[in-house]
Amino acid sequence: MTAAKPPRSRGKAETFFRYLPVSEGLREWGMFVASLGYSRIPEGHPYPPTQHPADHHFTWGQGRALAAPTLVYITRGRGVFESSASGSLWVQEGNLFVLFPGVWHRYSPDVATGWDEHWVEFDGDCAQRFLAQKDLRPSAPILNIGLDDRLVDLFGAMIDCVREEAYGFEYQLAGLALQVLALAIAAQGDQRFASDAVGTVVRRAKCVLVENLTTNVDLPGLARELNVSYTWFRKVFKEYTGFSPRQFQLHHRIHRASQLLAGTTLTVGEIADRLGFQTVYYFSALFKRRMGCSPQAYRHQRLPIRRHVK
Repeated sequence: MTAAKPPRSRGKAETFFRYLPVSEGLREWGMFVASLGYSRIPEGHPYPPTQHPADHHFTWGQGRALAAPTLVYITRGRGVFESSASGSLWVQEGNLFVLFPGVWHRYSPDVATGWDEHWVEFDGDCAQRFLAQKDLRPSAPILNIGLDDRLVDLFGAMIDCVREEAYGFEYQLAGLALQVLALAIAAQGDQRFASDAVGTVVRRAKCVLVENLTTNVDLPGLARELNVSYTWFRKVFKEYTGFSPRQFQLHHRIHRASQLLAGTTLTVGEIADRLGFQTVYYFSALFKRRMGCSPQAYRHQRLPIRRHVK
């Protein structure tokens, strides 16, 4: 088997971000999200994306320092990170780096690869206790946690949360961000397959499938990008995960649908459309087969006070 190459970014540059007001109640709760987003930067594309607020925007020449800690997770490509505390460091897919408050920094993808990034800015007493971990320090800001589809799913759930802005979504965001922190710290020491070429292919494929839940990923094309045969790819993916690639993605779609049903007021039809199902009838039948009840029944079981929501 030839060593796998990182999948190339698909299409044009894509970015999403949201900056959130922080209430006093959230500050007292001990954990809050101030901003979050993602960017998919193709090779050769300018960086960073524009239109961020003045206190967050930066250029390579100027850099910046933020008031609150931020996590940046790279799931494709490579680049460079530099800060006043760490000096210049290489960054690659599977790395998560911490932007510590008050520490000058700058970072950018390699023009030859671009990169895909997810990020969340957070703060609060609870968050600060996590940052006090001995392995998290400004002089060593990069965590080599590997590609982890669970982290990608958490970032995706946070994006869904801010897009819907259901009542109390700020507290849901805080809980999801806390999970990201905990998982990142735990995953840093769990690199059992770090040198396993087969495991590397599977982890990369899992992240691509979860990052693109709303589309049917071209699986033969993904295998080519991973520099392996499609037959071999399907075989080892199922051996590692227990699912075929398509079933793995479908499993995560249903999981994300259950999160949207429980945490938002989106209609069943809107959820089906957002997750790329062809029809609401197909989605409802599939959901019932997988979860044992219809989407409406699932929502009513978890949100009895919203029985008027269809």
